[in-house]
Amino acid sequence: MLSSKYLLVLVVQVSCAIAAPAQLPPDGTSRFSWDEIEHVIAFGDSYTYIQGTAGRQNYSFIGDYLPGNFTFNPEKLLNDKIVANYSGTSAGGPNWIEFLTNGGVEPGTYTPSSCRASTSTSRIPGHRSSNQNGRQPRELWDFAFAGANYAEEFLPLHHDYTVPMVNQTRQYLSYAHPVLSPRFRKDKKDVLVAVWIGINDINDIKLPTADTTPTPTAAAGSTTLSRGGDLAYLAEKYDAINAALFEQSITPLYKEAGFTNFLFINLPPYDRTPGNVLALNPYPSKAMVDLWNRSLEKHMTAFQQRINGPQHGDTNIPSRSSSSSSSSSSPPPGPATRSRRAVSTLLYDANTLLNAILDNPLKHGFWNTLTTCPDAKNPEVVAHPWKFGCLPVERYFWFDAGHM
Repeated sequence: MLSSKYLLVLVVQVSCAIAAPAQLPPDGTSRFSWDEIEHVIAFGDSYTYIQGTAGRQNYSFIGDYLPGNFTFNPEKLLNDKIVANYSGTSAGGPNWIEFLTNGGVEPGTYTPSSCRASTSTSRIPGHRSSNQNGRQPRELWDFAFAGANYAEEFLPLHHDYTVPMVNQTRQYLSYAHPVLSPRFRKDKKDVLVAVWIGINDINDIKLPTADTTPTPTAAAGSTTLSRGGDLAYLAEKYDAINAALFEQSITPLYKEAGFTNFLFINLPPYDRTPGNVLALNPYPSKAMVDLWNRSLEKHMTAFQQRINGPQHGDTNIPSRSSSSSSSSSSPPPGPATRSRRAVSTLLYDANTLLNAILDNPLKHGFWNTLTTCPDAKNPEVVAHPWKFGCLPVERYFWFDAGHM
């Protein structure tokens, strides 16, 4: 599992990328600064979900998709608290969004508006206390749902209670934004929208049955990929999902809520999970992960250029050149005006960072990148790993079959 040290590496890199001075566009408009951000609103899947007292256990901060559970009133939202413990995320302790906002990194229950613990007795095993890093907490409102795909339009729900991301953003706009918007500045420049989605989509999309050849040595549900038509088929699927992401979620968050600051994180090296790394035909493969990440980058750039015009179309993409993106959209209508406010987008390249760690694990303190501790989700394993036949949990790169 990624220890606090490497979650903080990711967070510090994201924070620096957000805060780094940007080259000013011709009209002098600059990108957002992390120092100005006071509120973070998150959407996605299990990589981003946090447990809430009003959420579904092991799945969400608030509510689920079952009748009567999707909607909420202001009192339910404002009384909801972040539950910070070993099983409060998919990471065996604080996850990346909690480290980024400096909220929920010690055990207890936290109000999103303060990220200060209301109950706290000891540090989460294996994780550094937030009191040692001196960073200012940001308000965190997290609508991510574990197991989410982007939309039922493309893939079936994992469970009848799973909230797809397109519905997460609609849930926010319908029930949360009217309650939370008075907290924000009028220009919304103090708000950052964070999105990490795709691990379930890329796993769940399968090739047409007639072209599928299961292999007994491959990961469960995997198929044999050719380099031609199969990848073209998948690229079309990925493009459709990422186009919908920006049309059905990001654009409404911009137009209806007025948000202009957006952070996206690309897919981790899912081709190197324990189930894939030893497979003859890993699914997803590196080619598939790369296809998804290029599609996300392309549609993010196209979205920004549609709003801002070409002279505002620069993006900040650590470890990747923004010139590698190309937009399939028609030419943008021109620079943003007072009636069409400029957006700032950032794509953090988590894939490059995590691949670098996997390429040289011992340097980064990991002893095992091929398997997981079978009992990693038992909190007792942190203090007594040998009792469960495991290495210390922080020496595993993978917390379970698909999470770090």
